[in-house]
Amino acid sequence: MINSKIFEIASDLQTLWGILIFAFIITSFIILLVAFRKRVNYDSSKQIDIFERNKKYIPSLYIELNDTKENLRYFACGNRWKKRIIRDFNLMFSNYNGIQLKKKLGYLHAFKISSLISYKTLLAVLESYHSFFSDMRNERTELREKFGDYYFVLERLGYDYSKKIAELISFCKMSLSKKMLIVGSAGNGKTNILCNYVKFAMNQGCPCIFINAKDINIDCLEFLNTKLKLPAIIAKYRHLYINIINFLLFCRRKFLFIIIDALNENDAPVFINSISELTDFFNKYSRIKLLYSCRSEFFDFRYKSFFDKCLNPPTVFNVRESDYDDRAKKHLLLAYGKYFNFSGSISKNVESKLFRSLLLMRIFFEVNSGLSQNVIELHDAEIYKKYIDNITSNNRSFDLLSIINHIAEIMVKHLDFNGVEISKLNLSTQDKKSFKDMLDDNILMSYTLHKNKGLITEETVEIVYFVFDELRDFCITRYILSNCKDENDSDYNYFFSVADELYKNKMSPLEGILKYAYIYFKQLKKYYICKKILDSYSNTPIYKWKYNRDWLYRDNEIFYNFGMSIIFSDVENLKDYEKVYIYELTKNNVHDFWNMFFYLLRNDIDGILPSTELVLEVLSFHENYRALEKLIKPFFDDRNEKDEEERHIYILCQRLEKIEEIHGFIPTHLKQFLLLIYAINPEEYLLDNYIGIFINEHDTYEQLINMMKNHEIKIALEEVKNSFSK
Repeated sequence: MINSKIFEIASDLQTLWGILIFAFIITSFIILLVAFRKRVNYDSSKQIDIFERNKKYIPSLYIELNDTKENLRYFACGNRWKKRIIRDFNLMFSNYNGIQLKKKLGYLHAFKISSLISYKTLLAVLESYHSFFSDMRNERTELREKFGDYYFVLERLGYDYSKKIAELISFCKMSLSKKMLIVGSAGNGKTNILCNYVKFAMNQGCPCIFINAKDINIDCLEFLNTKLKLPAIIAKYRHLYINIINFLLFCRRKFLFIIIDALNENDAPVFINSISELTDFFNKYSRIKLLYSCRSEFFDFRYKSFFDKCLNPPTVFNVRESDYDDRAKKHLLLAYGKYFNFSGSISKNVESKLFRSLLLMRIFFEVNSGLSQNVIELHDAEIYKKYIDNITSNNRSFDLLSIINHIAEIMVKHLDFNGVEISKLNLSTQDKKSFKDMLDDNILMSYTLHKNKGLITEETVEIVYFVFDELRDFCITRYILSNCKDENDSDYNYFFSVADELYKNKMSPLEGILKYAYIYFKQLKKYYICKKILDSYSNTPIYKWKYNRDWLYRDNEIFYNFGMSIIFSDVENLKDYEKVYIYELTKNNVHDFWNMFFYLLRNDIDGILPSTELVLEVLSFHENYRALEKLIKPFFDDRNEKDEEERHIYILCQRLEKIEEIHGFIPTHLKQFLLLIYAINPEEYLLDNYIGIFINEHDTYEQLINMMKNHEIKIALEEVKNSFSK
């Protein structure tokens, strides 16, 4: 009896001991996860603070311009947001139009997804529905016969549903994805997006490792080990440690996010060659997600091949291929104006330029802080110069311009534009301190610490770098041109030797250097050098990068040809050689021609030069009537089944009304353009509103007829003139 009780007590103690051990292990794991989350999130918060000090991230100015943040929310939340996708899909077909559609198609019980479906099956179902509605637009004849007039409703609904389902498919892929790469042009707010995302993820209780790519000067995995801050005793068991973290995250239904900003800002071979290895390393961990950002101009050319080698490449999300809401754009403009106390008015042309570069918008308001002047035209080189001058005037204790030129000199000499060791600037102790203090309080430059590996003793060096590429390119251009001037290099051979070297190596500053130099040479009336730039670099790969990036979103880009871009970067007093270049380019390029036309038409609204008179000059060069007709025909073309309000001729008429409302009259060159397109297509009914011009403007006829070189168009204009005279 006693032995039995002793045995029971021993058994109970053993069970209790097992429970205590199990509880201790669970508690230890929880403490480990909490400690890990606090440790890495503390470092990530410090990185955000650095971006805030550099003013690359201003929380009060963060605005969701498009659906980028929404895609990132799905990326962050994973399975938890599956019900949102299913709910949004089911709601599409629960209203009047959806019910009528199901009745007409005979699918009363279709177009509904169960909440119990798996994510992968959900993606397959969404893709099948997307194909169904997309194919509907290709079966016009059969559907027209089957549904009669309801077909037109069906076609419109099919387009709307197809577009919405495509968005849900994107969200679904983001939720399933473990790796994501955000691409976009410089100054488009990628760092802002990531900083805001890190805060969002940390508020969700997720650990985040936030890294600036510039800081990685060793193998990516080795660098990440330093960020994990593993104790020496645990470091050699990294795999086991990460497995434990992954398991604990699984239990809590959380993710660890490893976020690396601005891949393009690190050209070091050790970084580029190891980024794909880092991506593959975490592929086996279900609760670890990777998020990168990179400039789109260089992703395809420099980094895409490395990610293609990955077992599972990251999902690429293009910020520029996500529609910007006009209301959000306006809200951002107003937010900047309020933050920098700018009360002046901005022309539509300037507004358009600012929206193409969020960096330029930021600096524009900063240099015009507290002013109330009206801005009709914009010159970004002048803005950058003014910005640097403002920083210089606020830091008179050292020669900032000399330091900037020295940095540019070292970058050009070594063809390394990531940064320069501060020690190589040969600054005095006091100048170095003042310089570093300045770096903490501007968005011109910043600095970081790098460790030189492979030495007997590790050496830590301080690296200074330009925060934004456009400013860097401006400073480098100014250094190169100043060098040519100091060396009496009247043919600017040094400039072209640097440009050729950058072209050969396809390096990032080439675009900016050519653009700023072109404006400089034009101001000096060295037109032969401007022409040499156009002849040598107008088909540079920069043009191809832009075209690959933006051809689906033409509303966000004016010109795809690099030569056109630099010509219109300084729009005052276009020269004959530029007009000839535009003619040669646009005579077979309808897209660039009409982009140029509406760009100049916006100038007519604002009352600035150049105006659409340039279009008439370019058209007057045409001696072949068929080529001229081919160029004008898309102005009336309705072959893409556009809505009436989307036709070019309709848009022109609307803007002519606005011009007449603002200025009280229609300029002569626009009257001449109306006469020209009427002579080519007199059957366009929208031109009937301008019969008064066709009847009374005899001098306008004569000027236009004398301007045109093509004999057939002269005859057509004479016929129009004579018909209205009668």
